Amino acid sequence: MRKPGEKNPDELMVIRKRKREGGWAEEIDRKEEETLRKARLRRLFGGFDIEIEGASCYFGGMSVYKGGVDCPLVARLYAKVGLHRYNMLEGTNLHLREIEKYNLVWIKSEIYPKQFFDAVDLPGKWPSKEAFADKTRFLYKMQESDWEEHDWIRLYMEIAFFNSDRWLNHNLSDLKILNVVVETEENLPHETVLKSFRNVLVYIRYDQYLGADGVCKHIAIVRRTVELTTHCVCLFGESLLVPDSE
Repeated sequence: MRKPGEKNPDELMVIRKRKREGGWAEEIDRKEEETLRKARLRRLFGGFDIEIEGASCYFGGMSVYKGGVDCPLVARLYAKVGLHRYNMLEGTNLHLREIEKYNLVWIKSEIYPKQFFDAVDLPGKWPSKEAFADKTRFLYKMQESDWEEHDWIRLYMEIAFFNSDRWLNHNLSDLKILNVVVETEENLPHETVLKSFRNVLVYIRYDQYLGADGVCKHIAIVRRTVELTTHCVCLFGESLLVPDSE
């Protein structure tokens, strides 16, 4: 959608052609040329991945940052989620190598999501023995080989841990998965549960190693919802501290 007063890129091309055919030596005004360039980029990239100050965006201008070793953790996690969705849809097994650059949109704090995801309608605890015995629920215990093969399980844990306090200097290498349970909405063969891009509820027990201070135990509970037509994926979840008594 063009901004008010912005000329149609095709009209600018016609103007240029007429000027040249008429023998005019002058070039199109620089401002019109820049408008044409921006319009082409916006149409090509849909407003994303463009290095133009104040580029067109629903919420306002974009700022472009280089990736590399200084790339913030939140940008890497978002990139991994995007790759996870692509892998599930295309049947690939791509891994994030590095981030070359990322775009950041500055928007008002009252509409900016303060969390990566919110804990919406989640159980709040590890499934009980009664839950596993309930024939109306479909709970699957996973083996270590399962979460080693399907690294999105660790990604969900990392996101939940990161979201528990964004201001901490998180060291994700200190986290170790202990147990995983996946709950589905229908009865599925065990071998297809982790490969199916469906709505699931994932329970993850994990330890956080604190060096000389010992170990802190956590439970991550993450709900994944997938829209059937667009395959848009949403993650809702939280990370809970496990009392020493458990």
